[in-house]
Amino acid sequence: FFFFQAEDGIRDFCLSRGLGDVYKRQVSTQSTWGFIKITGAFKLILKKKKQKMSKKPAQAQKAQPAQKAQPAQPAQTVNQFVESEGRKIWVPENIIRQRERNQTYATKLQELRTRRRQDIQKKRQEWLKRAEAYHKEYQQAERDLIDNKRKARAEGGFYVPAQPKVALLIRIKGINHVDPRTKRILRLFRLRQLHNAAFVKINKATTNMIQKILPFVTLGYPNRKTIQQLIYKRGYVKINGQRIPLTDNKLIEEHLTKQNIICVEDLVHEIVTCGPNFKQANNFLWPFKLSSPRQGWEKKRHPYQNGGAFGNREDQINELVRSCLLYTSDAADDLLCVDLGGRRIIKKKKISLD
Repeated sequence: FFFFQAEDGIRDFCLSRGLGDVYKRQVSTQSTWGFIKITGAFKLILKKKKQKMSKKPAQAQKAQPAQKAQPAQPAQTVNQFVESEGRKIWVPENIIRQRERNQTYATKLQELRTRRRQDIQKKRQEWLKRAEAYHKEYQQAERDLIDNKRKARAEGGFYVPAQPKVALLIRIKGINHVDPRTKRILRLFRLRQLHNAAFVKINKATTNMIQKILPFVTLGYPNRKTIQQLIYKRGYVKINGQRIPLTDNKLIEEHLTKQNIICVEDLVHEIVTCGPNFKQANNFLWPFKLSSPRQGWEKKRHPYQNGGAFGNREDQINELVRSCLLYTSDAADDLLCVDLGGRRIIKKKKISLD
């Protein structure tokens, strides 16, 4: 028979339009019938092999002696009947097992809570001792400053206090029109977003870097109360690259025990005094995310000395930070709250109606 094929892909000579060179092949009928005979013989051989394979297991079963059927053992079941109001109620087995598992988990959880409560009671005394010691230290430093000023005035001179060691940087501009060098310095200070704030140790290197990014930030020297408010109100820590709210002393103790920092007051003291472990304590804190000031920013294109926003505010940064924290709790304002194992004991002031 004849077989036609065209280059357009159509194998029927009637449907093909002859877009290319059509060629004709002739296949002999003898070769076709020979192929059919070979395939038929191959199928018969496979069929005989299957019959032989099916007979062998049957013969093997006859040779083996018959075994007695063993009685089925009863499956282990749970008592599925529960007595309620003098009658038995059927309960599914999975529900019973679920109740037992939940009871086991509840017992373990109660044991962990009891153990944690006992540990907090032991550590609470240490936290209070450290807080009292720091409070006395702060009071003594303020007293010494006042005495030195009075003594210098009495002698006809003047007293120059020590230069601040820690500065607070707040980013006041966004990402538009920021050159690569400024962007790199802002990232080094961890000021990636608008209204981000971070503590910086003042030295020659950081002073030169701040001078190059001055139009994009405002800075100043925070006091103890400002630092304490930031950590208590907007305090977040960095654990495994995640931003975790600072709600428990356990978080600090697990990661800063080597630096002898076990509670929030230790962390505040290390930042205020710029201690030897300032770098570890500051890196443990996530950059603060502040709100916009109450009355908005001044002219951002002008420096603070000319009625603008950017530049060095020195001690006036404290007032700015308080206006950026108006939308949070004022628990840290009274300085009467102490973090005790994730809780804050706040002594409310009595308000007289007279």
